[in-house]
Amino acid sequence: MSQRHSSGYLLTTNSEIYRCVGQPMTVIGLWATNVSGSTRQWYAQHVPADASPSDEFSLAYDQTLSAKGATQITTPIILHSGEAIYARASAVDSIVLTLYVVTFADYVAGSF
Repeated sequence: MSQRHSSGYLLTTNSEIYRCVGQPMTVIGLWATNVSGSTRQWYAQHVPADASPSDEFSLAYDQTLSAKGATQITTPIILHSGEAIYARASAVDSIVLTLYVVTFADYVAGSF
């Protein structure tokens, strides 16, 4: 099993946060933290391979975070090769998104 994480400030346009390449991966946690002094909204999408980001793929749509507030999605999200997580916020430099991903390729390959 291997673990990876990605973290950064969201932009006001849909931006790719993480893309699966190769073996299927599981997003085990997605955390959004509002580091600003004002209430902000955030959006996240699970976008299929060869698709463009769209609100129809929403994991979180128009979610409100109070100043200095945080929230999380802990429902596992399976990503297959080419699928990606995209996200955006209502203002730049306000929402930090962190996600943790695990792969089980070592277990599946029998290398334990």
